Amino acid sequence: MNLIQNPITPQQRGMIFGLAKDCKLSNDQLHDLMPSWSGAHSLKQNACTKAQADKIIEALKAMKDNTVDGVACPPQSRVSTGNIGKPGFITQNQYTAINKICAAKKWNIEHLNNFIKHTTGTLTADELTMKEASAVITGLKKI
Repeated sequence: MNLIQNPITPQQRGMIFGLAKDCKLSNDQLHDLMPSWSGAHSLKQNACTKAQADKIIEALKAMKDNTVDGVACPPQSRVSTGNIGKPGFITQNQYTAINKICAAKKWNIEHLNNFIKHTTGTLTADELTMKEASAVITGLKKI
């Protein structure tokens, strides 16, 4: 058995489950998102480090802070808002509409980004043009 040098603490585990509950994520949804956030597939002491737990906590806090009508939706960009509001690119209203639809459908960021890539070939919402954003919104409404 591989021993992790700095395993997740009970306090971190409790915080993760508490934040997931605040974000209305099921245990399965949380475990589906964890690998993309931190690389961890489990919150067991022998499977998750303190550093991985910190990344999961950071992502859950961002998700919790990004709510629409009380429903958490995934943060679109952790670094910047990209091209949102720049001439020719997605408007703030379009970006908000995509987030609201995403929240209503309880989609995670990976699901949304896969839909955006399938629909437009673009990787994330903040990289869409106005025309592509309209196509994404129309497509999301049809689902």
